[in-house]
Amino acid sequence: MFRISRLGWVWVGCLAVLTIIGCLRSEITIAADGGLFSMGLIWCAILLGMILSMRRSPLRAFAVPLECLAQLIAVSVICAVLQYPAAKIARPLIDAELAAIDRALYFDWPACFAWVLRHPMVVNLLSGIYLSLGLQSALSCFVAWRQPDRASIWLSANALSLTCCLTVFVIWPAGGAFAYYQPAGIFSDYLEQFVAVRSGSLTTLAIGQMKGIIQFPSYHAAAAVLLAYAFASLPRGIAIPAFITEITLSISAVPIGGHHLIDVLAGVAVGAASLGIAHAFSKAGQGARSRRHAGPVAAPALRQ
Repeated sequence: MFRISRLGWVWVGCLAVLTIIGCLRSEITIAADGGLFSMGLIWCAILLGMILSMRRSPLRAFAVPLECLAQLIAVSVICAVLQYPAAKIARPLIDAELAAIDRALYFDWPACFAWVLRHPMVVNLLSGIYLSLGLQSALSCFVAWRQPDRASIWLSANALSLTCCLTVFVIWPAGGAFAYYQPAGIFSDYLEQFVAVRSGSLTTLAIGQMKGIIQFPSYHAAAAVLLAYAFASLPRGIAIPAFITEITLSISAVPIGGHHLIDVLAGVAVGAASLGIAHAFSKAGQGARSRRHAGPVAAPALRQ
C-alpha cells in the first residue's frame, strides 16, 4: 500500500510500541484532550487523502507527498512523547562536561547570549527561523513530487536522527545552557518541563504543550542538515536561500534553543551520519530491485 519507505513505517511502529511501554513503566499518561483529538483527526485525514489519491489517476501525484507528511507527523509525535519517559530515567546530567568542551573550543556561551540579547533584530530573526522547523519539515515532504527517492531518504534519515538523539539523551542527559548558566530574567518552558519530568512531578502530557527537551545532541541542528539535503533538489532560487536558512537554523539553536555549542556540532554529525546511512540503504535497495527486474543473466555460449 505504501510506496515510500516501508521500512520507515515499520520503524514508526516499533517506536510506538516502545513509547507505550515507556509511558506505562514511567507512569506518564497522555491527556485525551482537544489537542490529541485534533492531531489524530488531521493525521487520519492525511492518510485518507493518500489512499484516495492512489486510487484515482488524476490525483495520484498527491499520494506520495501525503504519505511523506503522514509518516513525518507520526514519527515526530511519537518521539516527542517518548522523550518524557526517557527523561524520567534521570541519569546524571553532563552539562559541566559539555560546557568544558565549549570552552576548549574557545566558545564563550554567556558572552554570545548577551550579545544576541543586545540586538533585538537578531533575536527576532533567529527566533522566527528556530520556530520554523515544523513548517519547513512539512514543506520538505512536497519534494516527493519531484524526487520520491530523495524524500524517502530524508524521511528515513529523520527517523534515524530522532532515534539517535533519544538514545544519547537516555545515556547522557543534559539540561542545556539555560540550565547550566541560568541567565538572569530568562524563562524557558522546555527547561521547566525537563526538570518537572525528572523530578516525577509531571505525569500527564498534553499534545499541544509538549516541548523539545532533548539538548544533546541538538535535533534542530540534525534536522537542518536533512532539510538542506531535501531542498537541494529544488531550483537554485529556492535551494540557495534554503541552504542559508538551514545554516541559520543551526546557529539559532545556541541562543534561542539554549544549546551548548557542542550540542549543535553533535547534532550536525548525527544528521550527516543518518543521511549517509539512509542513502546507503536506498542505493542497496535500488540495486536489489534492478537485479530482480533484470532477471537471470544468460551464460555466454561456449565455442566448439
